[in-house]
Amino acid sequence: MNNRLAGLGSALIGLALLAGATPAAAVILDFAPRDQTVFLGDQATVDVIAVLEGDVIGAFDVNLGWDGSIVALDTLTVNPNDDLGPAGDPLFGPLTADLAGAADVNVAAVLFDTSPQAAALAITLFSLTFDTLALGTTQLQLSPGILGFAPPGGFLGDELGQSLPTGLMTGSITVVERPVVVPAPGTLALLGIGLLALVRSRGVGG
Repeated sequence: MNNRLAGLGSALIGLALLAGATPAAAVILDFAPRDQTVFLGDQATVDVIAVLEGDVIGAFDVNLGWDGSIVALDTLTVNPNDDLGPAGDPLFGPLTADLAGAADVNVAAVLFDTSPQAAALAITLFSLTFDTLALGTTQLQLSPGILGFAPPGGFLGDELGQSLPTGLMTGSITVVERPVVVPAPGTLALLGIGLLALVRSRGVGG
């Protein structure tokens, strides 16, 4: 009898823990590419994407931060691939910080037609292009936006504005020095022979 009661108690505790567990992420916010390396002086382009798990996004409000000493935001485009609906559909966003020298940006949109997401596995929310300023690596960090969804602080809302459980990935941009191309030894030898032949031919001609 005591063993049965102990077993029942353990089962009830397990169910309580499951009931109180954090729900699995319905949507994953990720970067494409997640990590990239570019030469100093070149630009880096990255998309912020939502990997869907059968849900649709009715609105989003996210902040994206980076190291402003390494890269600077050049352009930002919401819904670059029309994944969120035709380009003519009304979108609220982006709300941006001062792009000149800013190290973060807020992007928000309310979607009035979620049907384009019905068969999608992943959608592009917005795309950014950065200028490279200095050598080093900057992390790309997502955080909740200023609007938030119920419960407060959510990144994404469904069609009713209720918060969608969201998983977050971190991206990075690494800026490296452009390699200096050094001629191979064979190329240098051929160049030397050519110059010597040129000098001799001028000497003979003189």
